[in-house]
Amino acid sequence: VMGDGLANQINNPEVEVDITKPDMTIRQQIMQLKIMTNRLGNANVGNDVDFQDTSDDMSGSGSGDSCPDEVC
Repeated sequence: VMGDGLANQINNPEVEVDITKPDMTIRQQIMQLKIMTNRLGNANVGNDVDFQDTSDDMSGSGSGDSCPDEVC
């Protein structure tokens, strides 16, 4: 193991990578992880953080199910 990241793999004879053309998908995922890490850090110290809920199902968080009484 030479180290983390593509740049550290240039001297690793066991890994064939082209460090001149980083994968765009990987770059986008790294950016999203950095953004989420920053948001979670802000939430951890008590700062107001806006999270967009992209799920359409009703599982997870919320104030209960969509049925206000037991009649449903």
